Amino acid sequence: MQADRTLNLLIALDDSDRANQLMYLLRDAGYTLNSNLVDQNTDLQELLNQQEWDLLLTEMELKSANVRGITTALKNRQPDTAVVMISSTDDPESNVVVEGLRMGADYVVPTDEDQYFLLAVSNSLENVKQQRKRASWKQLYLDAESRCEGMMDNNKDAVAIVKEGTYIYSNPVYSRLFGFDDPDDMLMLPVIDTIGKTSQGQIKPYLKPLSADAQIESTSLNVTGTTTAEEDFDTTINISQILYQSETALQFLIDHRILSPEITGTLTAGEATSNLSDIQPKKVIATIDQAILKAARTEEQALAIYIRVDQIHEFKSHSDAAGAEKLLDAVYNFINQHSPRPQTLLKFADDVIVALHEINSLDKGRQYAEELSRAIAAQTFAAGEESLALSTSICVSALNHANQSAVACLKQCQQAIAGDDSNLRNTSAEARIYCFDNVEFDRFESEKATIEFGRLLLEKRLIGIAFQPIMALQGEPAEFYEVLMRPKVEDYPYEVPEDFIDRVFKTKVAGEVDRWVILESVKALAEKLKKSPDTKLFINLSATSILDPTFPGWLKIALQAAKVDPAHLIFQLREIDVGRHIDQSDQLIKQLAQLRARSALTHFGLAINPILVLDKLSFDFVKLDRVLVKASLEGGENAKGMVNLLNATQDMKPALIIPFVENPSIMPTLWEHGVDYIQGYYVDEPRPSMEFDFVESS
Repeated sequence: MQADRTLNLLIALDDSDRANQLMYLLRDAGYTLNSNLVDQNTDLQELLNQQEWDLLLTEMELKSANVRGITTALKNRQPDTAVVMISSTDDPESNVVVEGLRMGADYVVPTDEDQYFLLAVSNSLENVKQQRKRASWKQLYLDAESRCEGMMDNNKDAVAIVKEGTYIYSNPVYSRLFGFDDPDDMLMLPVIDTIGKTSQGQIKPYLKPLSADAQIESTSLNVTGTTTAEEDFDTTINISQILYQSETALQFLIDHRILSPEITGTLTAGEATSNLSDIQPKKVIATIDQAILKAARTEEQALAIYIRVDQIHEFKSHSDAAGAEKLLDAVYNFINQHSPRPQTLLKFADDVIVALHEINSLDKGRQYAEELSRAIAAQTFAAGEESLALSTSICVSALNHANQSAVACLKQCQQAIAGDDSNLRNTSAEARIYCFDNVEFDRFESEKATIEFGRLLLEKRLIGIAFQPIMALQGEPAEFYEVLMRPKVEDYPYEVPEDFIDRVFKTKVAGEVDRWVILESVKALAEKLKKSPDTKLFINLSATSILDPTFPGWLKIALQAAKVDPAHLIFQLREIDVGRHIDQSDQLIKQLAQLRARSALTHFGLAINPILVLDKLSFDFVKLDRVLVKASLEGGENAKGMVNLLNATQDMKPALIIPFVENPSIMPTLWEHGVDYIQGYYVDEPRPSMEFDFVESS
């Protein structure tokens, strides 16, 4: 952002003199300011509605208002606005920078660091400029995509777009080929329903979730298609991977030269109209996409209310389509009259109505949905000669910058109502209202994928283990190995995060993984002890196992069954888990000691006062975090962190382990400070079996 254009500035500082000083600095740097002060009397929502802001200046120790509330409200409404926080402390050992970043700051600047402040502002505004430029280009891209879609509508080739095995677009030629009068009738239809049984095996590999990183080669498939009248026909589908609505998808194309004239004839002549002519899934998708774009451009969040009438399909089973249509019409008219706010109201399916509300609060949307559900339940609706009491299932989805597309939004709603997503909460057992804010949905989806993949690995016995030796410098001369979990798969599915192993230990499936790894480890250890009776294993435990009161009892039985002495095992607890669960960790350490097993504290040294944990709990080993080891190798001021910890722990009980020793350059420091053990590629890499020669390497 150029310094000569107007900077729209929000200021939330207790000291007005300091605020003026910062404004003078900005003006001297060439910025023209349009500023506004924010305090507890300020209507922040009104300010955010007035215009687009570029920068918020605030301070960590703000007393005149709630700084976290200000940054949260700002990021929810205008996520690309930069935040620079001023801190009164410049102590490098304090946690102030981390806390500031957690509160939404782009930079945390110490007081009186004027040059740092100006650089932070300049860099933050450049990021704002780039984010807004990306949003503008995205709008242009989507406009171009919309024009391309118009060209596909008038194409004589049969064209469809498929995502995750579902049609998300089909042109009139394609829909007529499969017996549909209206292309909208194919939206959200599973592809497999339009393919003959003899060809379903061919098409299934192309119905899986796609990854932009793994391009599918274009191909042609000779398949048997199935029409709505269950008539089979042979055709050739040309499949290619494309980007559609900014997401990876597949294009299905059938050349018009192999189609009959009645299929490829004039597109508008003689087209039959659907009985439910006012069901408009395509218009629903387009309207939601426009709302998402508007939210990205203006930060004006809207809500999509997905309303399913629960009894319509049952009614159709003993009535007719016309009666079901009248029933949906009656509900549609009732919702239209009941709504107190301007809205777009459209029919999405024969039992679903979608409303778009200009409500910027998920809580208000939930309240509206609950009131609407109760109002519908209190009414009776006429359909022919019948009068029915109806219930609804309603999903409220925030349309904001985090939404990927209308199709994804609608699919989330369908999954929520079907009960497929345990992360979406049912707010009322009677009303069946589901709410989600898409700012958090990506995190939920990632956690869900991690849990599901972890369970799959357990069920298919695809969790393997590797052993990395830990060599003694001056400690107990045993043959120590750390057990490392290694999934037996070459590549993770695209939806599983790359740091799966780290993430799985933060989920509820972690306890099951712990037990599997322990069983596999002691099985291997039992065999190893026959040849090397001094072998001992370090095994990691998650927070789930720390909190599980049944774990010590289970461990005792498992070791008895494997005929392994617990003295050959050391269980590793992470510093962050121990810090959060001091009492439970203390109890577990004592229970392990009663079994004659030992304990180790890993990832040590990242807490504000790491020595405090060692003073409170009795560990046998302590292993530093890799961050400290890496900083020591890089030199400079950061290198002091590891040396300070080595000095502080030198006279304490636990034996000290330094992991991630990758080369000999660090060895003099470790010898000088009395380190007991080292681990890393300098010693040996993790291997599937315990074959390291400790005698030759000592």
